[in-house]
This record gives sequence, structure tokens and C-alpha cells, in this order.
Amino acid sequence: MHNTTTALLPNIRTLDDLDIYLTAAMQTEDAAKWATGDALVAAIEHGLAAQLGGVRALLEYAGVAIGRGWRTMHRRRVAAETFPPETRSQRPAWETYCRIAELAGSDETIDPLEWLAIAADNEYTAEQIEAAIKQTHADAQRGQRVYVLRGAAAVVEAVGNGRIVLVLARDVDVQAGQDVTVTLAYEDEPAAQE
Repeated sequence: MHNTTTALLPNIRTLDDLDIYLTAAMQTEDAAKWATGDALVAAIEHGLAAQLGGVRALLEYAGVAIGRGWRTMHRRRVAAETFPPETRSQRPAWETYCRIAELAGSDETIDPLEWLAIAADNEYTAEQIEAAIKQTHADAQRGQRVYVLRGAAAVVEAVGNGRIVLVLARDVDVQAGQDVTVTLAYEDEPAAQE
């Protein structure tokens, strides 16, 4: 007996084939998440939530339609509202967009586009960017002056009470406890301070 389901399977013969296929599948999956979020934003803007009795009712309705829970639909809507299409790319990962959007939604002092740039520049995971945002926010709540800068090599997360926290990109060859020299340069001053 011939198995007809094998004709539907992708032609994967090497690990490179598998990598290419999985990358394409993830891009398609992320595109579907963005499309769902965009559709929900548009539906709300056009009054469909009001017709169903509120935003949660719309999210539940949409979730049933595609086999997802209303919380999943909520995350997709919040991400799509926070990050318009022109701000989206393949990097960072979808989950990173969601974490930034959720945190920005709970605190208006969080600039989601700035944190998105920091996450992308430093290849942060969702967990890393969430921790950086929360730490910076906690420092600001304690009255510390907080500066968030982005760069290819390091991010200054917090400055206050004589403390500077640097988060280094993965490709920087510095070990924990190793002495390093940090140069601070100010845009409005030509000289740098060490």
C-alpha cells in the first residue's frame, strides 16, 4: 500500500534543507501573528468590538475562529497596536515584540521603539529585554537618573548613585569580574571622559 501523505511532506534531505524550511515556517508563523493583530486592531477601529459587547468579546470571538485563547489574541492586538508595520522586521523575535509591547502598555514612560532598537542591536532575547526594561524602570522609580543608550558593543542600562550597569553584546570578549575601561562621550561636547 502506498502512503499518500509522504507526497505532502517537504523535501528535506539535509540539515541545510531543514534549516531553510524551519526558518521559512517561522517567518510564515510570525507573519500570521502580525496579520491577526492587525485584523483585530482594524476590527476595533471599525466598531466590531462594540457590536459584540466589548474588546474581550471580540478577542474571544477571534480566538475561537482560529483555535486560540482570548489572551493570545490580546497579545497579538497589543503588539500590532504598539508596532506599526513599518517598525517590524524578522529581528528581534516575535516574543520580544510582545514583551516590549506589554511593558510599554503598562507604563507610558517606556518608549517601545527605543527598546525595540536596543533589543535588535544587541540581539536580546525576550527575557533579556524584559529584565533590562524592568531594572531600568526600578532604578528610575528609586529616583536614580537613568540613561538608556544603544550601541553595537554595549548598552548603558542605568546610571545613578555612582553606579553604571553595562550589558555587553554576545560578541564582546569580556569575562565577568574583568577590569574594563569605559569611555563616555557626550554629543554636545567634543571631549570624552574616561
